[in-house]
Amino acid sequence: MGVFDGFKPERVYHFFEEVARIPRNSFHEEKISSWLVNFARERGIDCVQDEHWNVVMNVPATPGYEHRKKIILQGHMDMVCVADPGVVHDFENDPIELVRDGDFVRAAGTTLGADDGNALALMLAVLDDAEVPHPALQCVFTSAEEVGMIGALNLDGSLLDGDYLIGLDYSQNTSVLVSGAGSCEAAITVAQEKQPLDADGMSSFELTVSGLRGGHSGVQIILGRACAIRVLAEALSMLKGEFPSLTLCSFSGGEKGNSIAARSAAVVAVRGDEAERLASRVRELASALCAEYEPVDPGIALEAVPAAVPALRCSDISAERLLKLIDLLPSGTQNYLDAERTLVKSSLNLGTLREEEDSFVLRPFFRSNSEYQMEQLIRRVRTAAEVCGASCEFRNRCPAWEFDPHSSLNEKVQNIWERVRGSRPPLAIVHGGVEPGLFIKKMAKRGRKLEAVNIGPRNYDVHSTRERMEIATLGQAYELLCAILRELD
Repeated sequence: MGVFDGFKPERVYHFFEEVARIPRNSFHEEKISSWLVNFARERGIDCVQDEHWNVVMNVPATPGYEHRKKIILQGHMDMVCVADPGVVHDFENDPIELVRDGDFVRAAGTTLGADDGNALALMLAVLDDAEVPHPALQCVFTSAEEVGMIGALNLDGSLLDGDYLIGLDYSQNTSVLVSGAGSCEAAITVAQEKQPLDADGMSSFELTVSGLRGGHSGVQIILGRACAIRVLAEALSMLKGEFPSLTLCSFSGGEKGNSIAARSAAVVAVRGDEAERLASRVRELASALCAEYEPVDPGIALEAVPAAVPALRCSDISAERLLKLIDLLPSGTQNYLDAERTLVKSSLNLGTLREEEDSFVLRPFFRSNSEYQMEQLIRRVRTAAEVCGASCEFRNRCPAWEFDPHSSLNEKVQNIWERVRGSRPPLAIVHGGVEPGLFIKKMAKRGRKLEAVNIGPRNYDVHSTRERMEIATLGQAYELLCAILRELD
């Protein structure tokens, strides 16, 4: 029995299976990109492939649709590649093994890649079906979306041609996505020179913050969960004020830029006669943190474990600059899109802190559904870095996909959805990153207006090995997409 036996239209499920067979890790999209080019050539479709493995296909309108507005269909080729412990999978060579699980499809011990394999399947099914009426189409397949929208950032804007964009990178099938956050990464460097530590009469502890829930900085940031880097820096600053002999020897934390830091650790040295009192004070702070974060992070723990006294210490000036910097930086949700405070407008996630050979490097990750608020965040971070004697670099700046209340496309898609499915979908705004903002900006630079929405099937637990797609919703998404192509004027 096939994974998708009994589900229609068979064409869209066939292409989902085809795509799953082709490795497509971020920055390694050459195989899927070349496969798409061959698909286009076999069907006589005009196709461009750039040096970043982006693929753009252009298809003329079917008879009777020549005078309708051109539509861009868009999705990304790459997927987040994660395997369960003990599962051996080479994401650069091995196909994804699909598993039927009741009404769902999942992978055997790895991520499924429905984000955004469903977009590729939907576009390929449309391109392969001569019976689908449509205006002139442009299908854009981007690379390295999951690691900063690198493909879309580097796509030549002159290749883009359309009036409407139907994005297919959305894991909900009950709403129409009309806005997403822009993003930016930063690297803030605090220079330091390690100095010998006089171990005579000194004790040392490893201070850790652990037990936090963490989470995605585009989703769980609104919940006010603790950031392990910020919490430990606060504790260190308080302890430094109470124990003058305390010396910072190392400090690191966080897992990746777009995850709320769930753990951090620092090694400190203190005079031996203050060690017992410091351990007691850490226990007091741990109790206060449990009370402070009980509603959102009930597992939070601050601990001081005796450690070997290090040979080297951070200079006083570098330690002071680092702790002041973390104190001054914005952290978490900054403001909201709605009066009820259910939608985040802008946020800053402290990301990761690493100690390199001659510096501490903090890599925060910014998000904003407002270009104005993004500029304010960047300005504030730059100011905090300057005040603390740190250097700061910004990269991978992606514009926000700002909500356009005057867009005619929003209502048109809602109307078509209602005719097809019998119910009117709400418009949705997310604080996560999607690519339409980049396309809109590239078109605007050429004096062209582009209106955009995102639709898709229903995916669960994306970016994890629990990822699964509700099988029937892919066919439903295809039916809706064909209706949009048929009816949109």
